[in-house]
Parts: sequence; structure tokens; C-alpha cells
Amino acid sequence: MAKLRLFVLFNFFILLSGCNLTVENSGGGTVTSSDDLINCGETCVASYSNSSNVFITLSATPDDGYVFDGWSGACEEKAECVISIGSVSGNKAVAAQFSLGVVQEVSLTVEVTIGGGVISDDGKIDCGQVCEANYADSTLITLVAAPTPGYVFSNWQGACVGLTECVVDISSSDGDKEVSAVFTPIIKAVSTGPSNTCVLDNDGVTCWGANSLPSNVINPTAISTNNHSCSVDNSGVTCWGHNSWGRAAVPSDLSNPVAVSAGETHTCAIDDSGVRCWGDSRKGQTSPPEALNNPKVISASYDFTCALDDNGVSCWGTDTSGQSSAPENVVNPTAIATGDEHGCVLDDNGVSCWGRNQYGQGTPPLTLVNPVSITAGRYHTCAIDDSGVVCWGRDQYGQSIPPVDLSNPITVSAGGYHTCALDDNGLNCWGRNESGQTIPPSSVKSPTVMALGGFQNTCVVQSGDLVCWGTNELVAMPPEDLINPSVVGVGFYHACARDNNGVTCWGDDGGDKIVVPAVLGEVTKITAGMYHTCALDEKGMTCWGYDSFGKLDVPVLSSPIDISVGAGHSCALDNKGVACWGLDEDGRTSVPEDLSNPIAIAGGHYHTCAIDDNGVQCWGSNDSGQSTVPAGLVNPTKIVASYYHTCALDDNGIVCWGTDNIGRKLDSTPTNLSNPSVISASGYHGCVLDDDGMSCWGSENR
Repeated sequence: MAKLRLFVLFNFFILLSGCNLTVENSGGGTVTSSDDLINCGETCVASYSNSSNVFITLSATPDDGYVFDGWSGACEEKAECVISIGSVSGNKAVAAQFSLGVVQEVSLTVEVTIGGGVISDDGKIDCGQVCEANYADSTLITLVAAPTPGYVFSNWQGACVGLTECVVDISSSDGDKEVSAVFTPIIKAVSTGPSNTCVLDNDGVTCWGANSLPSNVINPTAISTNNHSCSVDNSGVTCWGHNSWGRAAVPSDLSNPVAVSAGETHTCAIDDSGVRCWGDSRKGQTSPPEALNNPKVISASYDFTCALDDNGVSCWGTDTSGQSSAPENVVNPTAIATGDEHGCVLDDNGVSCWGRNQYGQGTPPLTLVNPVSITAGRYHTCAIDDSGVVCWGRDQYGQSIPPVDLSNPITVSAGGYHTCALDDNGLNCWGRNESGQTIPPSSVKSPTVMALGGFQNTCVVQSGDLVCWGTNELVAMPPEDLINPSVVGVGFYHACARDNNGVTCWGDDGGDKIVVPAVLGEVTKITAGMYHTCALDEKGMTCWGYDSFGKLDVPVLSSPIDISVGAGHSCALDNKGVACWGLDEDGRTSVPEDLSNPIAIAGGHYHTCAIDDNGVQCWGSNDSGQSTVPAGLVNPTKIVASYYHTCALDDNGIVCWGTDNIGRKLDSTPTNLSNPSVISASGYHGCVLDDDGMSCWGSENR
């Protein structure tokens, strides 16, 4: 609240005695005369002859922090004080009045969520939680948000919004100001399997590679993946993927599970009763010893399992290479990791391993300094120490050679033949990529139709055949009986194509999103979201699937020419302009009124964009900068929007803004394109078709 200081009134009296001019000043200002004989801040006297009158102009100048209130005496109620001094006019008295001015200050309060700090350009604000500083009226303060490792700056709230630079205009007329800086974890956990990877972040579990993800995982807290994947969420343990031997069939009587580990053909979890295992039990890997005492960590491998409890390390299952013969002399163990036939433990003495060692996977380097975490792949092992990520063991796919540019890694996970680490810049993966999502199959040479969707799903039409690959196994398996597919739409968990027989959809059928309406005519475009699908034919726009938020309720349209859907909303471009409906959270369906002759639209997960006479306009969520169109676009002709980013095709090529799903910039777009014709984007990557074929950018490892 603006703070007022008390007025203090000082009176300064100027007395004219005879032909003398006397100034008495107790502080707060200075009185000067036009003839320079008066210039004082306390008491001064100027003498004049008794001849004819002279005219003297007096000026009052307040000191800093004071104001001049006015004259009294001979100059009372006069804006300008001009005094006649001499024998004719006689003596006169004048007083100049000063007082303390009003010093107004405004309070600026900054609140910061966990994951970063905020500093101001003047240094008065420097905090990681809540801090406050007072500023004088009419001051501009620039705030800078700095995320800590493992977090990303999401957005400003309060006096600043979005992701752009935060400049606070301090004004007493506006009152006190409050600004909040929101940071979110980029990834909370990462788990790698033989040919797949799963990460846990604020949006839940995301998996890519050889496994798909169910839609019923709610607020997960832990993940583990192998040929099948599991997570711990509000409802307990959920598993998906391969289910031979019942490895994904979670027991119904688990009580408050806190950890889960997916082995090759079995699964183990820790709940209130201790360690519970299910799946393949031929080697005893699902039969934990009864002597386990307060188990804290569980690690299931190919045909053996290890746990960390109050007594140290215990392992069970096959022991052909000594993998179940855990060492007994560990001191305060904190982590365990199991590979194909070897195990490792991290304790006060560092890292020690046992079991098979034919590739050196059980021989930690002597150069490890203060290791803090360990992970084991099939035949290789990795740790994080003071130097970063260190790996050893088999390296036929580069899985044991971490990138040299890792910055402050905080998590590492080794899969069958690949490794992933989380550092300041996000998720980095290296090694084998046989199930990668952004590297088109070698058979894809010159596709004519392309569609991307979901996190990393891709479908193309080549030589009359539809080829799909990516995150979701169901999307990657289109029907084999499609004849000359020509229109494709790809969503998160399903996809659709139009061929000679009409429209066919496949994938997850939750919400009837793959149940195609019989009323469709000659479909020219299909767009698929997370839970619904829309198509454009000669009769207009038709939508089907899960009808939350009214996103299926197509309004009356006038000859629509383009359609696009997001997670909970739908949009169309017709003769009247752009129309959007459904969930309007973040303003994603609130079409700007100043769109001028729009020619294309694109619906992202939480935002929407259009191309009009003025270029590209976006609206809706902007927490990752996906709605902040960069300056300098030249004649954009195509636009695509995905989860947290947007891409446009203009005269200079492809320009993207925002981030992928783990906070990384998608700025490595291909250059030197030859007549690019189609662009498409998913949550993690984008692709373009030009005269030379298909080029993709974004996440290049599963």
C-alpha cells in the first residue's frame, strides 16, 4: 500500500526592514532574488539604498523531498513574487512556505513455486519462495525466472503473464503488485525397457517405443518398464503391454503399493505386506524370501529379483552366474540395479557388482567419484557421479557412451540396449533405436500422404499402402485390407484413414472414437484428437467419439473448407471465418474477432492457431510459448499445432515455436527444402514432405 509520510510545515519569512531585505529560513528550501543579493537557506539580509524604488523578483526553490506551498505577506496569493523596495514603497514582509512532499512507494511481492528462483534487475528481489520489495512511484522493474535442474519455467501469473519477459510497471495509481513464477518438473522419473522408454511427469506417464500406454493411469507416482510396463497411481498398480505368464495381471489384493519393478517375464511390487511378485515363476523369481525385513527398494530382472531391506541386499531366482548371490558386506546400501545376469549395489563404499561379467558390466570403473545413483541394462551398467554419467559393459549400439554435452544429470536409466538420462536440458537418450518414433522406416522413400499425432505417432501413404509407426502399438498396426488409402488422421491412441471403401478407424476404442458414423460421404479430411474424431465431406463436418464438453456438437457451418481438433475442442473454417466449440479452458475456443480472411486452422492440445491476411494468430494456452507467434514469418501458407508447440511453413521454410512434451525447443527443423507441401506434428516431433521425400525433426531417440 502506498505509504504516506507526515507533512512537516516549514515557514520561511522574508522581512523587509527599511531598505534592508531579511530572509529567515529554518530549512526545506531556498529563496533567491533576481539581483543575486538574496540566496540563502537560513537567514540572510540584503541592503538597498533609499533612492527610488527598485523591483526585485523572488524565487522559491524547494529541497529534494519538499514542495513549495506558496507566498504570504506582500506576495500573498501571487504566483510570482515581485517586490518594490525603496524610499517610496517602504518596507515590506514576505514569507515563503515549504513542506515535506508526499513520498509514495508501491510494494512488489513475488511468489515462486518449487523448482526455481526469481531475481530483479536492481537486485532487490532475489528469492526462491516469497519475497517483497518497496519501490518509488513510476519505476520499471524487470524480473528474470531461473529454473533449477530438472524443472522448467512454465509461466508468469499476476502482474505478468505468459512466458515473455516480465517488466512490472510500478505505479501508485495501480496499487501494490503481485507476481508469481510457476515452475514444473520436466520429468519426475524415467524407466527404460528392452525396446521402449517411459517417463513420469506432471501429465502422467508417457511411453514410447515398443509399448503403448493405457488411458486409466491417474496421478502416477512411480513407473517401471520392460517388455511390459507398470505404474503406481491413486488406484494402485497398473500394468500394460505383453502379458504372457500373467506378468501384467496385477493381484487384486495389493495394499497401498509404493514401488513396482517390471522384469522380463515377471513383476514385483512393495506394499504394506512386503514384497509381492507375479508372472513367470519357473526360476523362483516370484518367490521372495520370508526373512525380508522392511523392504524399501525392489528390482526385477530377467529371471531373478533383488530387494533392499533393513538387513542389506537380498536376491532370489536363478543363480547360474551368481546373480542371486548378493554380497553380505554392504554398508548402508541406498540403491540396487539388476541386469540380465548381474546385479549392482550403491553403498558407503561406492558401487559393487556381482554375477555375470563377460562384457565388463560387473566391473565398475575405479575412477567413479561419489556415485549417487546406479542403473543396469541387459549387459551394461551406468552411474551418476561427480563427473556426470559413467557407463561400462557392452557397447555394440553405443549404449555405454553418454553424450558429452550432458549438463548436471540427475537421473539415468539403462534399458536393454539403450540408455536415457535426465539433465538440465531435458531427456537425452542414446544407443539402439529399433523402435524409434521419429526416424521413418527405411522402406519409406517417397510418401504422398503424411499425418502425425499424439505423442509420436506417424502414418504415411506410399505406393498405395499405409505405413505407421510410433508410440502406440495399436496405431502402428493399421488394417491390412485398406485399398488405396488417400486421407489419414492420427490421434493419441487411434488413427483413421479413407480408402476406396470409405473411412476406417483403428486403435483404442475408448469413447467410441473408432466407431465411424454411417452418414459419411466423400471424406476429404480427417482430424483425430485424444478422445474424438472429425471428418470433412461434401455435406460438411461430422464428429464422433467421447462427447465431453460438447466438442462433438458441430454448429451450423457455411461450406467448411478446413477442420482441426484438439484435446477437448473442435474448430472449422468456413465462408464466415473460424468457429470453435467444446472446452474453452485457457480460451482455446475464443476465436479472435480481428481475424481477417483466414485460410487455414490448426488445433493443438490446449491452443488453436489460424493463418489470415496478417499472418499467423494463436490463442489459448501459452504456458510453453506455443501461442506466441515469432516475428518475421514471411507469407505463411500452412500451420500445424500440437501439444505444446506450433509450426508454420512460410517462404523461408519451417518455423516452430513452443516446446515438445518435455520442455525442449523444436528448433532443429530441416533446411534446404525443395517445394515442401505437407507438414505435420506430434507432441515430440514434426515431419515435412517435399520433392526429396520425408524429413523429420524433434526427439530422435525412443
